[in-house]
Amino acid sequence: MDSELAKDNAMHKLKEFPTWQQIGNVLEVSYSNDYILETTEPIDRSEWEHLLKWWQRLAPEEVNEIKRAVNQIEDKALRGYIIIYYLKPPDYPTSSKPKWFRLRPNWPEVRSLLGLKSNVTRSEIEDKALMAFARTYRHGLLESYTDTKKRS
Repeated sequence: MDSELAKDNAMHKLKEFPTWQQIGNVLEVSYSNDYILETTEPIDRSEWEHLLKWWQRLAPEEVNEIKRAVNQIEDKALRGYIIIYYLKPPDYPTSSKPKWFRLRPNWPEVRSLLGLKSNVTRSEIEDKALMAFARTYRHGLLESYTDTKKRS
């Protein structure tokens, strides 16, 4: 397995999260003190499915799949990292910045919040978190995609 491709795939999927939230109108990102995300209940689409485009029908399930994959990561700090850096909406007004702009949270504060040692770097944790997500998203789909690509 090519870990760089798996991390790239994981980062790409996590960056899609806000888009899927907007499309599916599933904007809530709630999590516990242990960084376990709350997923939404299955949606009964029978009444309105014919009214929506296919991607609008799939969006709530994709949001849940990403949340489930994060919840399956065993290490609380890695779950927290992904939530804080990729899934949690910014806590500050961004009216002066372009819509796509997102300031990265302060690493020393995040490291302290997650209970990590002061010598741990953000890139170390990010690498581990992205690989953990790649392994758990749809049973390793992001990892197996790299294996298939590498053989080609």
